[in-house]
This record gives sequence, C-alpha cells and structure tokens, in this order.
Amino acid sequence: GEWQEIRAMMGTLDRHIEVEDVSMASVRFANGAMASVTNSVLSPREVSYLRFDFQKATVELTHLYSYQNQDWQYSAAPGVSAEELDAWRQLPENVPSSHAAQLQAMLTSYAKNERPPVSGPDVRGTIDFLASLYKSAITGQPVARGSITPDDPFYHAMNGQA
Repeated sequence: GEWQEIRAMMGTLDRHIEVEDVSMASVRFANGAMASVTNSVLSPREVSYLRFDFQKATVELTHLYSYQNQDWQYSAAPGVSAEELDAWRQLPENVPSSHAAQLQAMLTSYAKNERPPVSGPDVRGTIDFLASLYKSAITGQPVARGSITPDDPFYHAMNGQA
C-alpha cells in the first residue's frame, strides 16, 4: 500500500561530502504495515539486502549491484503448504535488474508513442517520499504523505533551502 508517515535520521559520519553517508527511516503504511530503511555508503561489503517479513513467509534478496529472479530466497512459516510456496515462486519473466532494462522500457514506449511504464505521477510519488525523508531527518519531526506542498521549502530543495 501507499506510505502514510516517515520518521528519519541521517548523518555524514565519515566521508568528506556535502550530503549524508548514512540514513535511516521508519515508514508507516496506510494499511498498517511498517518498514525500516537503512542506506549507507560506508559499508566495505557494498551488498544490498532486502528483507520482507509477512505473516506466512520471509522473503529476502541479497545482491551486489544487480539481481535476477533466482536470487530471491523464501522462508515459509510452519504450516505453509508446498503448493502455496510454489505459487509464490511463480515469478514473471526474468529481467536482470539494471538501469539498462529501465532505459530500454522507456525507449520502447517512446518508439511506440506510448506512455512509459513509469511516468509523471509515479515519479512524483517517489520524489514526495524522498523529500519527506529529508525533511524528517533535517527537522527531527515525522512527515505525513502529501504534506510537502509548494509553500514548503522542501518542495523546492531536498535540503529545505531554496
């Protein structure tokens, strides 16, 4: 579902850069689900790790720069049938993750004079999430989805300074 509120922290702990090198956020979704998001450029391991905990399974992905369908791991809760687990593993066509795949989809849409799979409204939602994360981290306050409007300094700049 859609995210509802974000609470975040960030810091520049090691690198001599003008932005954060570590960020953390807690996100509450409209359906009551919650997520924790951590981002760090300090890790020498450079591995991305995604973990989704559901009532009937934990789904995990560990990858270095790119992944494929076969890289997803499933841990079923006791009592989940083999048939149900097999149904979860029915994934769409394997398209390795990369910017090339995203760019190809966009170029194909343009060639067909069609709207790309991800366009304005989708991108706006992502920018709203990121701006809300930065606003929460900088102000120390939770930020609600859609609360950043044109009169908010974070609408115009991720650091809130126009």
